[in-house]
Amino acid sequence: MRFIAAIPNYNHGESLVKLLDQLLKEDLDAIYVLDDGSIDDSLKLLEPYEKKTNIVRGPFNLGPGGNRNRIIPYLEPEDVVMFIDADMELVDRKVRKPILNLFEAQPNVA
Repeated sequence: MRFIAAIPNYNHGESLVKLLDQLLKEDLDAIYVLDDGSIDDSLKLLEPYEKKTNIVRGPFNLGPGGNRNRIIPYLEPEDVVMFIDADMELVDRKVRKPILNLFEAQPNVA
C-alpha cells in the first residue's frame, strides 16, 4: 500500500514551495503536484522539485474537483491518497502511520 500526497495547486507558488519542503521530510511513497493551469510563477518555482516530486501540469483550469481527478491515472488500487491544498502547511508530523493504521483496521473505508 503506497501512501501518496497529492497537492492541488492554482496560483499558490510561494506557499506550495513551503509545503513541499515540509512534505519531503515525511515518510511518503510519492508526492504529486496537480497544477490547475496556474498563471503565476508556480511552475517556475517547482523546477528545483522536479526530481523529488511528480508534477502533473494541467493545460487549463478545471476547478478544484476536476484538478483533483488528475491524480487518477497515476494511482494503483491499494494506494492511499492524502490531499493537501497548496496554501496549507503541516501542523502534525509523521502522518503516514496513523492514517495507514486506520485503513488497515477498516479496509472498506474510502
